[in-house]
Amino acid sequence: IHIQSNDLQPIKAKKWTLLSFFKFRQQQNEMNINNTSQFNDHVHILRQNHPLYMIITYHQYDLLKHPLIDRLVKRKWVQFSRTFFWILFLFYASFTSTILRVHHPQYYYSLFNASISTVSCETISLNLLRHESFILTKKNFYDTMIKWLLFSTILIHIIKNLLLICIRFKMFFGLSNILELIALILSIIFSHDFYSWQMSIRFRCSFQWQCGAIGILIGWITLIIYVQFLSASGIYVVMLEVILRKFLRFIPILIIFILGFGLSFHMLLQNQNVYHHTFDAIIRTILMLTGEFNYEEHLYRQENENNQYYYQIIFLLYILFCILITILIMNLLIANAVGEIPPLIERANVKYSIMRIKLIMDYEIFLSTFDFLIPYLKKRVKNLIDNNQNEIIYPNKIHRNKHKYYHIKKFFTDQRKNFLLKTNEEKI
Repeated sequence: IHIQSNDLQPIKAKKWTLLSFFKFRQQQNEMNINNTSQFNDHVHILRQNHPLYMIITYHQYDLLKHPLIDRLVKRKWVQFSRTFFWILFLFYASFTSTILRVHHPQYYYSLFNASISTVSCETISLNLLRHESFILTKKNFYDTMIKWLLFSTILIHIIKNLLLICIRFKMFFGLSNILELIALILSIIFSHDFYSWQMSIRFRCSFQWQCGAIGILIGWITLIIYVQFLSASGIYVVMLEVILRKFLRFIPILIIFILGFGLSFHMLLQNQNVYHHTFDAIIRTILMLTGEFNYEEHLYRQENENNQYYYQIIFLLYILFCILITILIMNLLIANAVGEIPPLIERANVKYSIMRIKLIMDYEIFLSTFDFLIPYLKKRVKNLIDNNQNEIIYPNKIHRNKHKYYHIKKFFTDQRKNFLLKTNEEKI
C-alpha cells in the first residue's frame, strides 16, 4: 500500500484505536526507506520501533489502558523484575544487618573513659583486642557471613554497572544508578577492614561510621526509586515526585522567609544559647516550621538570671512567624498538594506507565547483549519465550479473592435497580 505523506493526518489530530494506530505506523515505515524491514537488527532501532515505545513517543496514552497493552507490560515486567529486586533486597538486608550489629563509636570509647577527639581509633581497637572481657565487641561467624553476603551483592551491582557503562552509557547516568553507586562506595568504606587491627572487632572508626550513616540513607532512598516501578505502590512514589518538583519551585520564597526570621531571632535572642550563632538560629527557625516554638523555655527558663533579658518586640515576631509561616504558608503548601489530587493521579498514572515501558525497553537491550557473551543464557531465554508464547486472559472472569463479595454486591445492585424502576413507574 502506497500512501502519500500529504494524506497522513498528525497522530494527535484524532482519536486512535489500537488497530488503526499500528496500521498507520506500518504504512509510515513502508514509505521511509525502500525495501527496509520495519524491525532492524540494531537493538536501538528495535526499541524505537517497538509498539510500546511508539505509543509513548506519539503520546497515545489512552492506548496504555487497553487490556492487551496492560497485560503485555506486566508480563515483560515479571520476566526480569523478580530476580533483580531479590538481589537489591539482599544488598539492603545485609548492609542494614551489618550496621545494626555495630554500636556507636563513642560506646567503645566510653569503655576506656576516652573521647573521640582525644584518642585515636587505632588505640581503642588495640585495647579491645588486648582485653578478653570485651569479647562481645569481637566478630563472630554471623558477622563474617553477613559481611561476605554484603560484598557478594556489592560485586553483582558493580558488574551490572560496568555492563551498563559498556552497553547503555546514557542509562548509567540515571538518578537511581548514581545514588546506587554512591551507596555502594559508602557501604564498602563502612564494611571494609582497612587495617589489620580492624579484622577481628566490630568497632568502626568515626569516619567509617559517618559514611555508613549516609550510605544507608542514600541506599533506602534509592530503594524508593525502584519501588516506583511496582504495580501496587509505584503510583504513590510518582505522585510524591510530582509534588516534590512543585515544592522545589517554592523553596526560594521559603528560604527568604527563613533567612528573614532567622536573622531577626539571632539579633533579638543572641544572648540565648540556641540563637547565639547565626547558623544555629537559622536551623532553629527551620525546625520551628513544624510548630515547635518552645518560646517559654528560651525566655523564662534560664540557668543564669543575668541572661533573662529579652526585647518585648520578640512577642510580635513570634506571632508574625506563627501566622505567616506556620499557618498561611504551610497550609498553602498542603492545599497546593491536596487540591490537585485527581489530575495528579491521572498524570502520575501516565508517567508511571511511561517509566515502566522505558525501563523494560532498556533492560531488554541490556539482556540482548548477552547473546554473544553467554550462549547458554541466550538458549535459556529462547526456551522461556517459546514455552510462554500463548496466554489466555478472561477479562470478565471474577478474581477468586473477590468471588465471595461478588454475589453480595450483585444482590444490592439488583435491589437498587428494582427500586429505581418502581419509582419511575409510579411517577409515570
